[in-house]
Amino acid sequence: IGAPAAWITSGAFSALVLAAAACIVGKDPEKMRMLPRTEGMKNEIIIQRCARLLVYDRSMEVAGGRFVFVGDERWGANSEDIEKAITEKTAAIHYAYVPMRTNPYICPLEDVIEIAHKKNIPVIVDAAGMTLPLDVQNKFMKMGCDLVAVGGKYVGGPNSTGYIYGRKDLIEAIALHSFIGAEAGPKEQSGFYRSIGRG
Repeated sequence: IGAPAAWITSGAFSALVLAAAACIVGKDPEKMRMLPRTEGMKNEIIIQRCARLLVYDRSMEVAGGRFVFVGDERWGANSEDIEKAITEKTAAIHYAYVPMRTNPYICPLEDVIEIAHKKNIPVIVDAAGMTLPLDVQNKFMKMGCDLVAVGGKYVGGPNSTGYIYGRKDLIEAIALHSFIGAEAGPKEQSGFYRSIGRG
């Protein structure tokens, strides 16, 4: 799929939890132990009001993310709305990618990526069902998405599986926030990271 790195998760929701954690605290073990308590950290996640998957975007909050909503539920958001919402507390921009959307006022993913990257902000894409043909996933990498979450059921696996792919540094952080990080970590230090993904 053209991704520099990927990580197996226990579903797309879990992938999004780990993505939020990685964007909020990266690989810092002290901050990892504090999650989901993120007061004083870079913890804001920008999301368009008109482009929510209400059950799933809660994943950002599980890791301690605080939503900053932009635009209007009906009339959407534009590039300026998103750009104005970015502050020194912005950890990421969350984008729920649903191809069947009929709302023409959603700020397109391409525009969101351009705005985010100008400010060095990662874009987390919930593309749970966007799996086949494989060049669909490749497209997200070519667009410059930083992290893309996928549900395993859409590639023939059970509901309790998923994966996330994208930037190598963020995937490495996700690994530390996952079950593996909690159990061992890079130096075989069991319990050292106490990562939120162990649950």
